[in-house]
Amino acid sequence: MRRNLRSARQQELTPRQQQLLHLYYDEKRNMTEIANMLGINPSSVSRTIARARHRLNRCLRYTV
Repeated sequence: MRRNLRSARQQELTPRQQQLLHLYYDEKRNMTEIANMLGINPSSVSRTIARARHRLNRCLRYTV
C-alpha cells in the first residue's frame, strides 16, 4: 500500500500538490506555517491538500 501511495503521489499529483503534501504530512507543518513559508493564503493550502487527497483516493481505489 505504501509503495502504491508513493507511486501515486509521483504520477498523479501536480508538483505543487506534491510539495504541499510533503510539507503537511512528512514535515508535520500546519497549514498556516505552509502558507507563510510559500507566501500564499492558508485557504489555498487547504484547498490544494484536499484536492490532492481526493485525487489520491480516487487513484488508489482502483489500484487496490
